[in-house]
Amino acid sequence: MKLCAQTMTVFNRMSERDGLELFKSVGFDCLDYSMFQSVAGEFMNQPLEDMLAYYRDLRAMADEIGIPFGQMHAPFIPAEGSKPDSLKPYVLRAIDACGILGAGNLVVHHNHSRIGMFFSEDEILSSTFDYYRQFIPRALERGVTICVENLPYYADKNRRFIPSPLSTPGGMNLLIDRLNDFAGEQRFKACLDIGHAALLDDSAPSMVRRLSRNLGCLHVQDNDFAHDSHIMPFYGKTNVIGVCKALRDMGYDGAFTFECEESILCFPTALLPDALRLLHSVGRYLISIVEGKAEP
Repeated sequence: MKLCAQTMTVFNRMSERDGLELFKSVGFDCLDYSMFQSVAGEFMNQPLEDMLAYYRDLRAMADEIGIPFGQMHAPFIPAEGSKPDSLKPYVLRAIDACGILGAGNLVVHHNHSRIGMFFSEDEILSSTFDYYRQFIPRALERGVTICVENLPYYADKNRRFIPSPLSTPGGMNLLIDRLNDFAGEQRFKACLDIGHAALLDDSAPSMVRRLSRNLGCLHVQDNDFAHDSHIMPFYGKTNVIGVCKALRDMGYDGAFTFECEESILCFPTALLPDALRLLHSVGRYLISIVEGKAEP
């Protein structure tokens, strides 16, 4: 099983080449490219061919250094004052970039992740299907699998997270199966963020088992069951060992991808290598459980 790290924190601190060489030297197998540049900014709005040239150069650099891209995350925050559907042209650009990087899986947030609480479950599933299906032709062209992430609502009066139709395995499986039927092939999968699942009664091990055949990739992070903290496993309360056992039982063979940037951001640049080494050690330990080589 490949151990995968998110690029955002490191690429924001140093050049892409230095960042790739750092990840390689620490021992990560592949990378999750974070396309988190502002959709209102210059990078995301440059001519398409200029942007694609950047990703071709980045792919060539990664190939030279010997660390591939294992998955990618599309932009998910609309420009201030715009509607969620305004992200469509940027998601299309992300699909193009994902194909060039050879990342395979592209995590795309659904368009109800912030406003869905105002609609019925049927309305949410129907409009979300319509949102995702518009990306099918480009995904087929680029050989990209679109991964639907479990996203709860941050909604109730006590500022707690509550379930959404697409934070549950039932809703996710229904949407993914329908999209794959429409596409005519397996072009959609689930991205299970175990921290998001933990915010809803620590349900991550159960979600692994219930998503089963539709589980395509992971966001491994921890929290205190109250905040979407994105911290390193064992810093919070998430049953990460239970998740690893569930992954082992279902035969998961995708990448083990960390999305715990808050445990890295707090360190000065000089300590980034040490912080990443700790993250790497935690990842190798957890992978050994998934692979049945260690018993906690």
